[in-house]
Amino acid sequence: MPGPHIGDGEPPPQDSRTFNRRLTLASYTLLLAVFIGISYSFGVSFASLEEEFAWSRTTTSSIFSLYLILVSVFAILSGWIFKKCGIKLAIAAMGVLGGGSLLLTSHAHSAWQFLLAYSVLLALGTGAICRAAVSAIARYPAKQRQAVMGAIGIGAGAGILIIAPLLSKMISLDDWRDAYTILGIAAWVLTIAAALLIPKEPSIILTPDECNSGTNPVTLPPGQSAPERTLPDFTGTRNRSLLFLACLAYAFSMHIVMGHMVIRAEDLGMTSLKAAGLLTAMAASAIVGRFMAGWVADTLGKGTAGISFVLIQTAMVFWFVDPDGTRSYYFFAIVFGLAGGGMTGLVTDFLGNIMDRRSASSTIRFLAILWGVGAAAGLYVGGLVFDRTDGYEFAFFCAGVTAMLATIGIWGMERKPAKST
Repeated sequence: MPGPHIGDGEPPPQDSRTFNRRLTLASYTLLLAVFIGISYSFGVSFASLEEEFAWSRTTTSSIFSLYLILVSVFAILSGWIFKKCGIKLAIAAMGVLGGGSLLLTSHAHSAWQFLLAYSVLLALGTGAICRAAVSAIARYPAKQRQAVMGAIGIGAGAGILIIAPLLSKMISLDDWRDAYTILGIAAWVLTIAAALLIPKEPSIILTPDECNSGTNPVTLPPGQSAPERTLPDFTGTRNRSLLFLACLAYAFSMHIVMGHMVIRAEDLGMTSLKAAGLLTAMAASAIVGRFMAGWVADTLGKGTAGISFVLIQTAMVFWFVDPDGTRSYYFFAIVFGLAGGGMTGLVTDFLGNIMDRRSASSTIRFLAILWGVGAAAGLYVGGLVFDRTDGYEFAFFCAGVTAMLATIGIWGMERKPAKST
């Protein structure tokens, strides 16, 4: 069925645009739930991989570290795939590649095979899907963007919430190879279903009035360029540098925790199912934290709210340096997740606000690279410290220190006073 005619500059029907956006939201929420859920459940299989391959904690960590770097790289480089193939076909292909990577991973018998199947091929599928999601979000009116990003982010959290305990249960009943085979088949089915939901939309822009009012955008007639939205320059050299510092430090700290929390709980005597439950509890509380973020930001101001969320996470990381019993573990996971969800909500609001700026593309790309580097470094350092010290105490202490650096970066940014009414 042919798409709406855009040669005359008239927008497609209101009902059609609304329906298309809902389909787009549903499809990308499902896609990120699948791939982010699979990715961040990697820690659940740490013990099984170490036992079968006799790997050190550093080697096991390096597999996911490489994956995190390549996700950021492929997310940036995948734009040409969409231009060549179109969104629907490219998403379906990347989903098939991602599911296939898990099937190949289940048949890996050496480190290089695991690195190729998991770190490279799964990263290619995940990175392309993340890039497509960001591009789709940019098509929404300005006042809808934060809500859309929040909904998709909640879907990603729900993916961790569901997949982590399921993966742990499957591994406990059989082994990690069968579990990864089932995940690969499920990824195929769900990704192809999500790709079929993605509508074929015409290119759309935001007019200056719509940027302010949040009304539906209109199509761009051929030969015309999108007008720039006039916004204050919020990122001077100092703010930009501090933003990059905060991003790098926060990613480092977060991924020491996210990557090694489950295996550390197992090392301290927790069963694998209860240890995986920490990820479930963290993901559930993070969803609640996202809903709280707006209220906290309105009450304290966005800058103070961001500092508060990171300080709470910092305190929880130092708490986890020497935890005491199962209740202590779950207290850490819940509070850390609440603050993390709140921080993610503020980041969502920030990204939604800058998407209309001409400098936004380069800024977001560089932030993605920094996030990937910081995340990979955090995961790798956590494994390296464990192998050198036979424990995680110093690794989590480092996570707390770098979280404090992120707090300093947020605190040091210059903020314009609110305009009096």
